[in-house]
Amino acid sequence: MNQPNPWILLMGGFALLNVAAMIYGAKSLQLLPPWARVVGAVLFGLMGITSLILAMIRQFANKPAPPPKTRRIVTDPDVLMARARELEKQARKAADRQ
Repeated sequence: MNQPNPWILLMGGFALLNVAAMIYGAKSLQLLPPWARVVGAVLFGLMGITSLILAMIRQFANKPAPPPKTRRIVTDPDVLMARARELEKQARKAADRQ
């Protein structure tokens, strides 16, 4: 299974880069010391870049071959009897035409 979708990773990567920019620009709030702003911005920036790289790897990776199509074998007796009745009707119609 190819989860999460590469496009979701791409959007998430840009969102994380946006969060990193907001954390680094939080000077007016004075909630964080300067070293914490830098560390937070670097961590979120790295997560954003990692997400972007994973999105590109998943998008352009070789896709696995689809499974071969197999014919489904019906084993239900009711279905088999209904199919046999249909075939009998078709055979009778073909015999009546001749």
